[in-house]
Amino acid sequence: MNGILLSLCLAAASLQTGDGHEIRPDTIHPAVGVKDPVFAYLVGLVDADLYGSVDATTLESFLQTHATKTQLPYEHLDHLRRLMGQPHRTADITASFQAPLSIPVPYRILGYAPGRLRASREVRFREWILGELLISHKEDGKTQEVRLSDVHLFALQEGIIWVDVAGWLDHLVGGKLDDTRITGLVLFVWQGERWGLAVGYNRDWKGRSGLLSMRENEIRFPSPPPIKTAAWKLRQILEGLEPSARPDSLKLSDLRRPQAQSSAPSVDKRPGAPGAPGLD
Repeated sequence: MNGILLSLCLAAASLQTGDGHEIRPDTIHPAVGVKDPVFAYLVGLVDADLYGSVDATTLESFLQTHATKTQLPYEHLDHLRRLMGQPHRTADITASFQAPLSIPVPYRILGYAPGRLRASREVRFREWILGELLISHKEDGKTQEVRLSDVHLFALQEGIIWVDVAGWLDHLVGGKLDDTRITGLVLFVWQGERWGLAVGYNRDWKGRSGLLSMRENEIRFPSPPPIKTAAWKLRQILEGLEPSARPDSLKLSDLRRPQAQSSAPSVDKRPGAPGAPGLD
């Protein structure tokens, strides 16, 4: 459900090459097989391991150049910065918004608006460039290998991100959706297709994930069983690399910050209530 945040992580790679040369919007070849033009632009950059700064003007220029529109509300971005960490291994990404973020999730689940995305005014990620991962998945008594390639894991280090799911929609799908605190985002290729994945925890600290198909530019719900297994494994990898993303660390961190910053705001989620997402 976090296409906008994933896109911002990718956007952090969009301004300069390692030798400092500027990358202009009109010099980028959008990625093939990625439907949304902003995602296509950004995915075309991510494998080049670029760094620098970008703002909404860069993305607006690209859209004007290609006379196209995007589903992503990038206009909320103030600026984004990507700094080099370990070469070809890590990078540090900071996204600053014009105000604390509180926007409708810009995608649909079963045709409905699923809720709101809320984030601190500034969030910081560490990007881990993991390459190829092989994950064992068991289904119907048989074990198969799930191969993910071009894996980029973005671990949230500072700030808070919540997806606040409409309660009526959770009831509609049998309790399979929860408010989720995001701890990481992942970009990868599976079965020849680009995917974006958000991982985190619900309010009871149970693992949750959401999958975005970049080819179709839509949330895939429910996630295919192999990706559910992959999400569980990727969350383990994230917490091994970044212990601050573990539930015990998050709980301790919450005790040290004001309550208003550590929890998603309360919203009346009944259909038609003020602030409740509507039916489309």
